[in-house]
Formats: sequence, C-alpha cells, structure tokens
Amino acid sequence: MTSKDVKYRADVEANIEVLKNSKGNEENKQAAAQALWMLCEDKDRDVEMYKQKYCMERGAGKPLINMLKDGNEESKWRAARTMVQLAYGNEATATKLADLHCIKHIAAILKDIDNATDRVKEAVLQLCTNVASNCWSCHGTIIRNGILKHVMVLIRSISIPDDVKRAAVNLCYSLTFSTDGRSELLDLDAVVVLVPVIKVSKPTLNSMGATLAAANLIGHRERAQMLSGCDVPQKVMMALDHALNRKPFGGQYNSLWKVAMGLSQLSKSETNKDILVENGAVPLLARLLQLPADRRSTLLVEHTCTAVWHLAFNGPGKAQLCGETLLIDALKDIAVDEGMSEAPQIARGALWQLGVIPRPPFFDTFVHIYFCHVPECKERVEELAKHVESNGYVVWNGSSSGNMDEEFTQGVCRCAVLCVCLTENLYLSAKARSELLYAFECNKPILLLQVDNEGREECWLEPYVRNKKVLDFADSYQDKLSIPGLLQAFGRQGRKEKVAPPKQSVPLPEPVADPKAEEGA
Repeated sequence: MTSKDVKYRADVEANIEVLKNSKGNEENKQAAAQALWMLCEDKDRDVEMYKQKYCMERGAGKPLINMLKDGNEESKWRAARTMVQLAYGNEATATKLADLHCIKHIAAILKDIDNATDRVKEAVLQLCTNVASNCWSCHGTIIRNGILKHVMVLIRSISIPDDVKRAAVNLCYSLTFSTDGRSELLDLDAVVVLVPVIKVSKPTLNSMGATLAAANLIGHRERAQMLSGCDVPQKVMMALDHALNRKPFGGQYNSLWKVAMGLSQLSKSETNKDILVENGAVPLLARLLQLPADRRSTLLVEHTCTAVWHLAFNGPGKAQLCGETLLIDALKDIAVDEGMSEAPQIARGALWQLGVIPRPPFFDTFVHIYFCHVPECKERVEELAKHVESNGYVVWNGSSSGNMDEEFTQGVCRCAVLCVCLTENLYLSAKARSELLYAFECNKPILLLQVDNEGREECWLEPYVRNKKVLDFADSYQDKLSIPGLLQAFGRQGRKEKVAPPKQSVPLPEPVADPKAEEGA
C-alpha cells in the first residue's frame, strides 16, 4: 500500500468519525460530508469504484442517511449529494444504500414537497435515480413508497425549475429498465406527462431522456397516438449514432446499451420497423455488433440482437440485414459464445429468421403437440399440457439444452398440431412469431388458445387469427368444460401410439393317452 493510499484511508475514516460523533454540530457534519464527496471522485473509473466501495465498507452510509433524515436544509443537501456520488455507476454501493432504507427517507422529503428547497429536491431525485439505475431490484421499493406520483407532480408543475424537472425525468427513465417500473409508469400515464418535455427539445429538461423513456414504455405499440409529432424513432437513432461516436446528444452522453434498449422496443412495432429501416437502423446495428469487447456489454449485445431479430420480419429490413456480412459474422460468433447468458439464443433466433440457419427437410411423421407461448404464461401452459398428456397425447416440452434451433427444427417442424397461446405480450415475442410463421410454412394445423383476459392490440398477428375460432382457456376453473373441445380438435393427431402387447407363447396341452391303445398293448 502506497503512502497516498494510507492517507486516503485515514482521511475517509476521520470524516466518517466526524459524521458519527458530531452530535448537534451541523457545520462539522456538513464539512465532513463535503470532504467524503470529494474523496469519492476520481477520473479513473476503476479507482473511483474502489473509493466508493471503501467509503461504504467503512460505514459512511448510515450517518449520511441520518443527516438526510434529521439535518437542516444544508445538511440534507450535502448528505444527498455525497450519496449521489457514492451510488454513481456502482451496483454494490447503490444496493447497500437501498438496504439502508435511503429510499424511505427520499420519499418522506418528496411527500413534504412544499417544505423542501429546490436543490434538496434535485439532490434526492438524483440519488434515487442513481440507486434505481444500478439496482433494478429496488424498483419495487421505490414504487411501494409512492415516489412516482410525486415525480409526476414535479414534471407537470409550471413553477418547478428545469433542474428539478430534469432530475425527475431521469428517475422516470431509470425505472423504465425494469418490468415493474414500466408497469407502474404506464398506470400513472407517465407518457402523457413526458410528451410535453419531449416536444420542447430542451437539454435542460433532458428531453432526450424523456424520449428514450417513452420508447421503452410504448415504442412497441402500433398506433402510439400520444407520440405523434415526437419523432421518437428518428431521435433514438440519432442518439445511438452519437453514442457510437462518443459524442453528446440532447445535452448529455448516452450509454450505448440504454439507447439500444429503446431501439429494440421500437423495432417490435410494424410501423416503426419501416421508419427505422428507412432511416438507417441496420448499419447502426452492424456497427454495434462490431464494437471491441470493452465497449460491448452483455445488455448491449442482447438488445442489439433482439432488434435484429425483429427487423428480420420486415422485407426491406431483412434484405439490408442479409447484405451486412460483418453483422452476420458477428451474430454467428455470438451464437456460439458460452460466456453470455441469453444473447446466443437471441442471435440464433435472428439467424434463423434471416435464413442463415437452413431449414431441415420436412418429416413424414408428426409426433407431438406444441404450445407456442411467452414466458409470462408458462405456468398456465404447463397446466394445459398436463391435461393433454393425461389424455394420451405427446406434448413437446421444449429443448432440454435450451437450443433455439431445436425449438424450431424439432418443436415446430415435427409437431402434429401447433397451439398458439394468445396473450397480451405474444405479439411482442420474436420467437413466437418465428414459430408461427414456420408452422404456416410447414402447413401445420394451428389452434388458437386464449389463455388470459387481457385486451388485444392490432398487430402482425391479426391476419393469422382473423376468422379463426379461438378456444377460451383464460380461466382454469373451466378447464373441465373446455379440455374436451381441445381434444376433439386434436383428433388422432399427436396421440401416443399404442404398442401391441408382446405375444405370449401358450404351452401345448399334455398328450392324452388312448385307452384302446393301452388295452391292445
């Protein structure tokens, strides 16, 4: 350990000691908090993360949260700003602050909104944003503490300064990274609140952050009337281009994976597919997949491969993608990369839809029932599969290795009947769409099963379900009434073949002695 390291550690511990023991002396605490803030900063990101971690390990979190809870205005602000630095870009420290219940105290300040100064509001919103950006598991805590309804009020208000509104927009954006966050924001009509921010195009309000948040929330919808005139697809692609070139856009530097996430959501809409392809999305995706390893995070690769897979359903998009040989080569490399979790299977799905992975020859024998569904309805589908199997049918339960190729070549190609489980999110699934299109290509019998009570949006699925009978399996308590109709629709297709019992040799009867012959003898 160098003398510089020794001095740094001593300074950290001395200031934390002041925070813990200076009862009633707010000025000393404020100075100590300010010193910790400065001590946690460094131009070298690895060094900065080490400093953040060390401060938290030495116990800086709890006294800072106490300052935020009980201190005067200056103390609240300095404590919040120091914790903003501690949580910046660091999952471990952000999680630790969440575990120390900082979110509860942030909520208390925002609820008492009239008595909090603007700079305190801004600081606690920034703190909440850094925690939410780096610790997605705490999104539920933020929601349960009712923070978002106060955030909506701040963004709507005409008397709140731009700096505070910008911090509120940033928090909304960070919560769009999780399913729980998106669901809550949609319930609060957050897009309606964000649209005016998008349209004014002010960097001081982070209009770009509002644009990316809207893309994550409703970019997948076919007719998102709320975003009319916002040019969301075009702005997202411009942000991605600037991020690739390490240039700011909309007044800020944007993380590649965050912009790619917005692009992947937009690529799920048929309308947006056309806009994205026409405005050069395919070359941008090719550049993303050719980035060096130090700039290509797992999340970036997953979102990029997802966008490629969805754009492969668009005619011009597929043609452009197939023409990008370096993109195809990158997808092939990702498909066999065992160091990634989901990306290889997404890449395989994209390669399948692009026709790079060849279709197998058609089989003469069709051996099972296949349920095409999304993960959200897995439990319900498993219930139905058990009913079907108990009645003598074979059900394909997916590839044991999780291999995407096998899902298509064995699951779909060898199925006797494809059951499409209609849910709210089925039309967003590239895998489900590839399966359905391949089933039509193979001329498979297709049954439509409604397995939830949610509404439907007009989408690519419409031509396939129009004028077709839909079997209702939304409520499991009616299965006894509904299953017979499903089995009748299957007929003999997919039934287990009954094997004839082995022939047993019957012993020959013992010969009976002839009594006449015995008498003659």
